[in-house]
Amino acid sequence: MSETKSKVLVLGGLGYIGSCFIDQLLKQYPDVTVSVIDINHTSLALQLLPRQVNVHFVNLLDRAQLTDTIAQINPDVVFHFAAKTSVKESTEQPLTYFDHNLVGTLNLLHALKELQKPIQLFFSSTAAVFGSASTLPIPENLVLEETLASNPYGISKFLSEIVLQTLTRSPHFQVIALRYFNVAGASNPFGNFNKNTTLLIPNLIKAFMEKRTFFLYGDDYDTKDGSCIRDYIHVVDLCDAHLLAWKWLQANPKVRFESFNLGSGQGFSNWEVINTAQAIFAPEQLQLKIESRRAGDPPVLVVDCTKAKRLLNFQPTRSLHKMLSDETIFYRDFYNRL
Repeated sequence: MSETKSKVLVLGGLGYIGSCFIDQLLKQYPDVTVSVIDINHTSLALQLLPRQVNVHFVNLLDRAQLTDTIAQINPDVVFHFAAKTSVKESTEQPLTYFDHNLVGTLNLLHALKELQKPIQLFFSSTAAVFGSASTLPIPENLVLEETLASNPYGISKFLSEIVLQTLTRSPHFQVIALRYFNVAGASNPFGNFNKNTTLLIPNLIKAFMEKRTFFLYGDDYDTKDGSCIRDYIHVVDLCDAHLLAWKWLQANPKVRFESFNLGSGQGFSNWEVINTAQAIFAPEQLQLKIESRRAGDPPVLVVDCTKAKRLLNFQPTRSLHKMLSDETIFYRDFYNRL
């Protein structure tokens, strides 16, 4: 089935990445049928999504309602963005993360299996499945050879990947696991509307704009400047990678399961991110306070995305400065104006 004729289900479509993805999806394929499953009745993305997008408010932990809703939608392609994603919160509430991320995914698979038809499933995984990896940049196969996920969030995603890979022995499922590194930027007017986000870049931008203190967690890591090093990817590049993965899977019907790392392949320290933001907001000065490390944060996460470049023709093009400037526009022009 061609992309333009597909019925697409987006779980977590009212969230940051999910809503940006729908925006990019409809720009490239304006005639696809798009349905969303989410639980966030108050998401500001609701005001921005076009009317052609059908939104269903269903909790993935309610298997009966989820099964009924998916039977009604009858999707051909599923993009699964729905998850709890805070590393810090996962260390405090591990069972909650296993419920939402692992059990929720299991309930989704039960519901999709009831359709008794081929399903292409694109699963949002994470760099957190690698933990404190000893091999840098990190290749895809390291997750199975060296399982060092250092927090319940990463473990919940790793276990979900194992389940998904096992299920692709069934003829009903083709699965692509896309492991995100640090996502930033916006697909304006869509962006990170989560007021409680723990991500570094949104909180950094808000600190500049609202003239409040920014907390840097840890300056004593064994890195070049003592702060964590992360691989950042612009959310639009990330969305483009999903669409490239879909096109690749359409062209390779014998593929049952594949995983891809999605990042830039370049690491930036927290201090480098702060300095880039400082250049954008100059002459405004950041109010900075250094705190102790957060539990479960590895010192360095940098991706090897050679596989995605080779097979998907994926090439991220947007710089760290572009990520910060786009997200600044989002917070200035859209975040508080809906």
